[in-house]
Amino acid sequence: MAFKNISYLNGEKLFTAYWKDMGGSTLMGGAASYRKMINYAVANGMSNPKNGKAPTYMGIWKAMWRWAINNQDTAFELAKEAFFTRGETLTRERWNSEMLDKVKTSWQSENYTEKWTKKNA
Repeated sequence: MAFKNISYLNGEKLFTAYWKDMGGSTLMGGAASYRKMINYAVANGMSNPKNGKAPTYMGIWKAMWRWAINNQDTAFELAKEAFFTRGETLTRERWNSEMLDKVKTSWQSENYTEKWTKKNA
């Protein structure tokens, strides 16, 4: 049930950079992290091709979490590794709970949320 995310933002690169290169502060992230992510996106050619502007915080957030939702196993392993590096444990149960929140806000579609919940219950 993957939805296409046609965008100039590469969700996989953003998610990986956030968790591997920047240490991903929490599953929710933080303003300072997203400022770094905007700088990362621009430095990696992810500016808006129509106007040359940097992506917004929400654009970054949606791109990386939409990728994670569609690639849950890979995303979980990246996040789990970042948690482990900090001496913490990320369980699949916590991940699934957090993913439900991400589905609700990154897709903003009750229909998609309902389908995702049924598939991942």
